[in-house]
Amino acid sequence: MCKTLEDAPSVPVPNIQIIDMQSSDWWSISWDPIPVENVNGVLLGYRLIYYMNYRSGQEITGEKLKYTIEFDPFTHYYKQTNLFNYAIYNFSIIGFTSAGSSPAQEFQARTCKCKEVLFANSFIKDPFVLFDGKKVTGNFVNFLQDMVVQSCGTCNGYSSKLSKLYFDRTKFGGNPVKNSEFDLKLSISNDIDISFPIYGRNGYEVATNTSFMLLIQSPGIAAVQRDEQNADVMLTKMILKVLNVWSFLLISYVLGSLFGIFFWFTDQFINPEQFAIGNALKGILSGFWFAFITMTTIGYGDLTPRSFFAKLVSIVWFMIGLSLNSIIIGFIVTNITTVTLPADFIMYDTKVAALQNSFEYKTAVQRNSRLHNESYYKTIDVMLDDLQNGNIDIVYIDVYYLLDYQKLLERRLLKVAFIDTLNTGYGVVLSGSTTALLTEFKSFIKERSVTLMKFTQAFQTRLPALKTENTQETIAYLYTKSSQYKTSLICLGILLCLMTIFGLCMDFIKQSKKNKIHNKLNITDDIEELVSNFRTKFNAVAEQLTQNHREDYVRLFNLKKRYYNKSDEFSEIMSL
Repeated sequence: MCKTLEDAPSVPVPNIQIIDMQSSDWWSISWDPIPVENVNGVLLGYRLIYYMNYRSGQEITGEKLKYTIEFDPFTHYYKQTNLFNYAIYNFSIIGFTSAGSSPAQEFQARTCKCKEVLFANSFIKDPFVLFDGKKVTGNFVNFLQDMVVQSCGTCNGYSSKLSKLYFDRTKFGGNPVKNSEFDLKLSISNDIDISFPIYGRNGYEVATNTSFMLLIQSPGIAAVQRDEQNADVMLTKMILKVLNVWSFLLISYVLGSLFGIFFWFTDQFINPEQFAIGNALKGILSGFWFAFITMTTIGYGDLTPRSFFAKLVSIVWFMIGLSLNSIIIGFIVTNITTVTLPADFIMYDTKVAALQNSFEYKTAVQRNSRLHNESYYKTIDVMLDDLQNGNIDIVYIDVYYLLDYQKLLERRLLKVAFIDTLNTGYGVVLSGSTTALLTEFKSFIKERSVTLMKFTQAFQTRLPALKTENTQETIAYLYTKSSQYKTSLICLGILLCLMTIFGLCMDFIKQSKKNKIHNKLNITDDIEELVSNFRTKFNAVAEQLTQNHREDYVRLFNLKKRYYNKSDEFSEIMSL
């Protein structure tokens, strides 16, 4: 028997058939044997060389990892499993002898983008996910199902050639609806493809080997605080702040008393009428009164120092009094200003409450906040209760958690004091094989941006208002909205009316009593006055009559005298 030297097969492996796009994790190939006349020796077998060239629509750069599988010469079919979804694999199949390998041709095999059945976990969060008593519903449930259908495309091996997303079942029969976002995050695994809704921002890693994709942009994280700018609370604080000036007033009164003693001591001998000499109590009280009314250099002028030393002490007291007065007024103004000015938003070393294991919780930790109660909060209502009771200073929660909370916040005297804008929002967490479709999902969201915007605008009116104040608005609000102010004004008005009526009544009673006493005590005097007036008038009339009588008597005398003179003259004439 003669034997020739072996050589490598001279032709490629013929009739290679590719079966791909049947599943997300396998493809298969088949081939015909190399013709005997082209083997050029003893065929030892076939060798499959494959590597992943594209992943998630992107070509893999750098050195590619190649895999080699050898078969016996009688094998003409192979199914490669446990592959990545949404991938393109390049492969070649060659026959080989001891002398070498046949020529190779490179082919491509594809895997489907998604599994035929996808599972989603969720928790009931208005307005994103709702529950009608039997199953989860809502616009976003339909939105995510449409996103899966359009982004995953078709796969020839599936019954309907389309992938389906289920919200009402899981791979192993568990409940897909969780009680809270915290429980939803705990359930994330490779067996769960989509988890929604979860709060975060792009690039936020909720769990290992997952991708977060933002759907709805949030206005930000709300800092809920006690509404200490509430008119009634602010009025009470303002009164308490003003009363805090008692320490300065005490110092002023003590100094005034000391200088009052100096005034009395230095001026009592020269000015005994005003500063009683030798009378310590009366003199010191006069000195204190003088010190008090001259504290602002005004005075009433009822007391004036006359001695040189008293005037010198007065000058010193004027200067001290001005300083004390300025301090007291400045203290009151500063305290009132601190009440009317809005408080600064500070999280450092502040007692903050946030939902357990939430994005807000991690942000608060990064800002060195003091997380109250080890942050074991699972509901917002418990946090608001602690805030209202004064156990914490800030509830740090996303704005969308406060939908329809406006009236509740007002009843509890709470407010949204600040919005921390961090480019955050609600989105989905992709896990398992769906992480490969991040780019396709983002493209779908971009195409539906108008739909998402309309959805967001639909519940904007349900969001609580951000309460901001300035000093003028706060003071105006104090005098227009404060029930305490209105009650005080009404009470003062009533008191003024009562005091006016009381004063008028007292004056009337006093006048009545005075008139009665006057009538009883002065009746004799009135009679005496009447008699005295009568006597005076009678005496005047009598005197007038006497005067008239005297005048008549004089006239009669003169007439008689003239008569006698005329008689004498007549007698003389007759005698002649």
